[in-house]
Amino acid sequence: MALDIFALMVALPPLRKQAAERGMSLPAHLLRNSDPASTTVAVSGGCALIGGLVAGLGVAACQVTRSPMPDTVASAIIGLLLLVTSAFLLRANRELLTGRGVSSLTLAEMRKTVKAQAGVVDVPDFFAVYVGPSSVIVNGDVIFADELNVPAVETAIIKAATTLRERWPSIEYVYLTPVPLARPRRVRRPKLKNPVEVSKSRSD
Repeated sequence: MALDIFALMVALPPLRKQAAERGMSLPAHLLRNSDPASTTVAVSGGCALIGGLVAGLGVAACQVTRSPMPDTVASAIIGLLLLVTSAFLLRANRELLTGRGVSSLTLAEMRKTVKAQAGVVDVPDFFAVYVGPSSVIVNGDVIFADELNVPAVETAIIKAATTLRERWPSIEYVYLTPVPLARPRRVRRPKLKNPVEVSKSRSD
Protein backbone atom coordinates (compact mmCIF):
# COMPACT_ATOMS: atom_id res chain seq x y z
CA MET A 1 0.00 0.00 0.00
CA ALA A 2 2.91 2.36 0.70
CA LEU A 3 4.28 1.71 -2.79
CA ASP A 4 0.82 2.28 -4.28
CA ILE A 5 0.54 5.61 -2.46
CA PHE A 6 3.96 6.62 -3.78
CA ALA A 7 2.93 5.68 -7.34
CA LEU A 8 -0.21 7.81 -7.02
CA MET A 9 1.78 10.75 -5.64
CA VAL A 10 3.99 10.60 -8.73
CA ALA A 11 1.25 9.99 -11.32
CA LEU A 12 -1.62 12.22 -10.17
CA PRO A 13 -0.08 15.76 -10.10
CA PRO A 14 0.77 15.86 -13.85
CA LEU A 15 -2.65 14.44 -14.71
CA ARG A 16 -4.42 17.01 -12.53
CA LYS A 17 -2.40 19.80 -14.13
CA GLN A 18 -3.29 18.59 -17.63
CA ALA A 19 -6.96 18.27 -16.67
CA ALA A 20 -6.98 21.82 -15.27
CA GLU A 21 -5.35 23.19 -18.44
CA ARG A 22 -8.02 21.54 -20.57
CA GLY A 23 -10.85 22.55 -18.24
CA MET A 24 -11.82 18.94 -17.57
CA SER A 25 -12.40 16.84 -14.49
CA LEU A 26 -9.80 14.23 -13.62
CA PRO A 27 -12.02 11.21 -14.55
CA ALA A 28 -12.91 12.81 -17.88
CA HIS A 29 -9.25 13.56 -18.56
CA LEU A 30 -8.30 9.97 -17.77
CA LEU A 31 -10.77 8.81 -20.41
CA ARG A 32 -9.45 11.25 -23.01
CA ASN A 33 -5.77 11.08 -22.09
CA SER A 34 -3.60 10.01 -25.02
CA ASP A 35 -0.85 8.58 -22.77
CA PRO A 36 -1.99 5.09 -21.73
CA ALA A 37 0.98 4.60 -19.39
CA SER A 38 0.09 7.48 -17.05
CA THR A 39 -3.59 6.53 -17.06
CA THR A 40 -2.80 2.90 -16.27
CA VAL A 41 -0.44 3.83 -13.42
CA ALA A 42 -2.98 6.19 -11.84
CA VAL A 43 -6.00 3.92 -12.18
CA SER A 44 -4.23 0.68 -11.25
CA GLY A 45 -2.52 2.39 -8.32
CA GLY A 46 -5.85 3.68 -7.02
CA CYS A 47 -7.40 0.24 -7.49
CA ALA A 48 -4.54 -1.42 -5.62
CA LEU A 49 -4.77 1.07 -2.76
CA ILE A 50 -8.52 0.65 -2.34
CA GLY A 51 -8.14 -3.11 -2.64
CA GLY A 52 -5.49 -3.09 0.08
CA LEU A 53 -7.76 -1.11 2.41
CA VAL A 54 -10.70 -3.44 1.75
CA ALA A 55 -8.49 -6.48 2.32
CA GLY A 56 -7.16 -5.04 5.59
CA LEU A 57 -10.66 -4.30 6.84
CA GLY A 58 -11.81 -7.77 5.85
CA VAL A 59 -8.96 -9.47 7.71
CA ALA A 60 -9.50 -7.28 10.78
CA ALA A 61 -13.24 -7.96 10.82
CA CYS A 62 -12.57 -11.66 10.36
CA GLN A 63 -10.27 -11.69 13.40
CA VAL A 64 -12.75 -9.75 15.53
CA THR A 65 -15.87 -11.73 14.61
CA ARG A 66 -14.12 -15.11 14.30
CA SER A 67 -16.10 -15.61 11.10
CA PRO A 68 -14.85 -16.08 7.53
CA MET A 69 -17.74 -14.03 6.16
CA PRO A 70 -15.99 -10.60 6.25
CA ASP A 71 -13.01 -12.02 4.37
CA THR A 72 -15.34 -13.52 1.76
CA VAL A 73 -17.17 -10.22 1.30
CA ALA A 74 -13.88 -8.34 1.02
CA SER A 75 -12.67 -10.76 -1.65
CA ALA A 76 -15.89 -10.25 -3.62
CA ILE A 77 -15.52 -6.47 -3.39
CA ILE A 78 -11.90 -6.66 -4.58
CA GLY A 79 -12.93 -8.85 -7.51
CA LEU A 80 -15.65 -6.38 -8.49
CA LEU A 81 -13.17 -3.52 -8.16
CA LEU A 82 -10.73 -5.27 -10.49
CA LEU A 83 -13.52 -5.85 -13.00
CA VAL A 84 -14.54 -2.18 -12.97
CA THR A 85 -10.91 -1.06 -13.30
CA SER A 86 -10.34 -3.39 -16.25
CA ALA A 87 -13.47 -2.09 -18.00
CA PHE A 88 -12.37 1.51 -17.42
CA LEU A 89 -8.89 0.91 -18.84
CA LEU A 90 -10.36 -0.99 -21.79
CA ARG A 91 -12.67 1.91 -22.58
CA ALA A 92 -9.89 4.46 -22.14
CA ASN A 93 -7.36 2.66 -24.35
CA ARG A 94 -9.35 0.83 -27.01
CA GLU A 95 -9.65 3.92 -29.25
CA LEU A 96 -5.89 4.42 -29.12
CA LEU A 97 -5.44 1.05 -30.82
CA THR A 98 -7.65 1.99 -33.78
CA GLY A 99 -6.98 5.74 -33.92
CA ARG A 100 -8.61 8.09 -31.46
CA GLY A 101 -9.79 11.43 -32.72
CA VAL A 102 -9.49 14.63 -30.74
CA SER A 103 -12.56 15.90 -28.89
CA SER A 104 -15.32 17.57 -30.89
CA LEU A 105 -14.65 20.95 -29.24
CA THR A 106 -10.93 20.81 -30.06
CA LEU A 107 -11.68 19.70 -33.61
CA ALA A 108 -14.08 22.62 -34.06
CA GLU A 109 -11.42 25.05 -32.80
CA MET A 110 -8.84 23.59 -35.18
CA ARG A 111 -11.21 23.91 -38.12
CA LYS A 112 -12.03 27.48 -37.09
CA THR A 113 -8.31 28.30 -36.95
CA VAL A 114 -7.77 27.07 -40.51
CA LYS A 115 -10.90 28.81 -41.79
CA ALA A 116 -9.73 32.11 -40.26
CA GLN A 117 -6.68 32.24 -42.54
CA ALA A 118 -6.65 34.81 -45.32
CA GLY A 119 -7.94 33.44 -48.60
CA VAL A 120 -9.71 30.42 -47.08
CA VAL A 121 -13.35 30.20 -48.14
CA ASP A 122 -14.39 27.01 -46.36
CA VAL A 123 -13.05 23.84 -44.70
CA PRO A 124 -15.59 21.21 -45.76
CA ASP A 125 -13.77 18.16 -44.42
CA PHE A 126 -11.46 18.13 -41.41
CA PHE A 127 -10.29 15.57 -38.86
CA ALA A 128 -7.44 14.97 -36.41
CA VAL A 129 -6.35 11.70 -34.79
CA TYR A 130 -3.77 10.63 -32.25
CA VAL A 131 -0.88 8.49 -33.49
CA GLY A 132 1.08 8.45 -30.22
CA PRO A 133 0.99 9.64 -26.61
CA SER A 134 1.51 13.25 -27.70
CA SER A 135 1.38 13.17 -31.50
CA VAL A 136 -1.59 14.30 -33.58
CA ILE A 137 -2.12 14.18 -37.33
CA VAL A 138 -4.37 16.82 -38.88
CA ASN A 139 -5.91 16.29 -42.30
CA GLY A 140 -8.49 18.32 -44.16
CA ASP A 141 -9.81 19.73 -47.42
CA VAL A 142 -9.63 23.49 -47.85
CA ILE A 143 -11.46 25.64 -50.40
CA PHE A 144 -9.49 28.76 -51.31
CA ALA A 145 -10.63 31.92 -53.05
CA ASP A 146 -10.50 31.70 -56.86
CA GLU A 147 -8.26 34.75 -57.18
CA LEU A 148 -5.40 33.15 -55.23
CA ASN A 149 -2.47 31.82 -57.23
CA VAL A 150 -0.38 28.79 -56.32
CA PRO A 151 2.25 30.65 -54.22
CA ALA A 152 -0.52 32.37 -52.25
CA VAL A 153 -2.22 29.03 -51.56
CA GLU A 154 1.09 27.52 -50.42
CA THR A 155 1.68 30.48 -48.10
CA ALA A 156 -1.80 30.14 -46.61
CA ILE A 157 -1.29 26.42 -45.97
CA ILE A 158 2.08 27.01 -44.30
CA LYS A 159 0.62 29.76 -42.14
CA ALA A 160 -2.34 27.60 -41.14
CA ALA A 161 -0.04 24.71 -40.20
CA THR A 162 2.20 27.03 -38.17
CA THR A 163 -0.77 28.53 -36.33
CA LEU A 164 -2.14 25.08 -35.52
CA ARG A 165 1.20 23.88 -34.13
CA GLU A 166 1.64 27.02 -32.05
CA ARG A 167 -1.73 26.57 -30.37
CA TRP A 168 -1.60 22.77 -30.14
CA PRO A 169 2.05 21.67 -29.78
CA SER A 170 1.01 18.00 -29.93
CA ILE A 171 0.25 18.38 -33.65
CA GLU A 172 3.10 16.72 -35.53
CA TYR A 173 1.80 16.46 -39.09
CA VAL A 174 -0.57 18.76 -40.97
CA TYR A 175 -2.01 17.78 -44.35
CA LEU A 176 -4.25 20.40 -45.94
CA THR A 177 -5.43 19.71 -49.48
CA PRO A 178 -6.75 22.51 -51.70
CA VAL A 179 -9.99 21.44 -53.38
CA PRO A 180 -12.33 23.33 -55.72
CA LEU A 181 -15.47 22.02 -54.00
CA ALA A 182 -16.35 19.78 -51.09
CA ARG A 183 -15.48 16.21 -51.93
CA PRO A 184 -16.87 13.19 -50.10
CA ARG A 185 -14.40 11.04 -48.17
CA ARG A 186 -16.39 7.90 -48.89
CA VAL A 187 -17.12 6.86 -52.43
CA ARG A 188 -20.63 5.54 -52.81
CA ARG A 189 -20.69 2.61 -55.17
CA PRO A 190 -23.76 2.27 -57.38
CA LYS A 191 -26.05 -0.60 -56.54
CA LEU A 192 -25.83 -3.52 -58.96
CA LYS A 193 -28.94 -4.52 -60.77
CA ASN A 194 -30.64 -7.82 -60.25
CA PRO A 195 -28.69 -10.49 -62.23
CA VAL A 196 -31.96 -11.62 -63.83
CA GLU A 197 -32.71 -8.09 -65.01
CA VAL A 198 -29.16 -7.74 -66.35
CA SER A 199 -29.42 -10.96 -68.32
CA LYS A 200 -32.79 -9.89 -69.74
CA SER A 201 -31.42 -6.52 -70.81
CA ARG A 202 -28.48 -8.23 -72.52
CA SER A 203 -30.75 -10.66 -74.34
CA ASP A 204 -32.97 -7.83 -75.51
